[in-house]
Amino acid sequence: MDLQQLTTFMAVSSERSLVGASRKLGVSQPTVTARMQQLEEELGEHLIIRAGHEAVLTPAGEVFRSYAERALQVLAAGLTRLQHESFERSLKIAGTSMFNTCALPDLLARFDRQENGVHIQVLTGSTPAILEWLQDQVADLGFVHGTAARPHVRLVPLYSEELHLFVHRLHPLASREVVSLHDLRDETFIVGRRDDDTRDLIESRFRQEAFRPAHVMEMDHVSGMKQMLLAGMGAAFLPESAVREELRSRKVKKLELDGSPLMQRISLAVPDRSLNPVTRAFAVYSHKSFRADPLPLEVRRLLGLG
Repeated sequence: MDLQQLTTFMAVSSERSLVGASRKLGVSQPTVTARMQQLEEELGEHLIIRAGHEAVLTPAGEVFRSYAERALQVLAAGLTRLQHESFERSLKIAGTSMFNTCALPDLLARFDRQENGVHIQVLTGSTPAILEWLQDQVADLGFVHGTAARPHVRLVPLYSEELHLFVHRLHPLASREVVSLHDLRDETFIVGRRDDDTRDLIESRFRQEAFRPAHVMEMDHVSGMKQMLLAGMGAAFLPESAVREELRSRKVKKLELDGSPLMQRISLAVPDRSLNPVTRAFAVYSHKSFRADPLPLEVRRLLGLG
């Protein structure tokens, strides 16, 4: 098994065709076919099924894909480290789509003014993916939802934010003072992907209230959710920070939902390993930006702060 076989498999998986993969990789289709056959022979499993012009992953292919993707991410992280001369001045952060959209830009801008010349790389993923990246040294710090840690990763709660229900300003329910989920039984709900932590929280509320939305529109990123919201395509649960400008310009309306608030916890994820000075400084800066109390003693020791 070699790198070309893995990259070819991932290209076939994303393009869903051998022709598309050959275009993406800049090689001939017979080359793509040969690499896939070699990989399947080495694994002793069929990874794809051809259906007309499409290439569909088999159950074995679906399982293998997550491991191949992770292996390529770890390799890319290693190459980046070796190629980047000023390792001591590098900062690789991973955050959820919500955090990277709503909180990270301002946080990074303020830190960058304090620490000049830092090489910054930002990754976006779900909480489980981010925790894996930290374990595999693909990322150095993470911003995740919840407080359930993984082995060798410490979670430090930063803050909680409420998820509000937003609709387009011309929505029929926009004039209501208070609404219930069942008032939106015919509505389309704009949500994140299946592995999105915020979606888990929302679906938990749906189950609590025995509510089943009529339609669900799944988006990969918060920015896409906002665009669909602005187009009047449905309702979305978001923190106010995600739509601050749209609220100010009255393009969207926040609906007051009956029942208890829907709260989401954001935590700083710190891997249990040696980190460079800039990463340690950013961890401390991030904690101070959201909390007045000191870092927990065990995390201070982990960061080499005594």
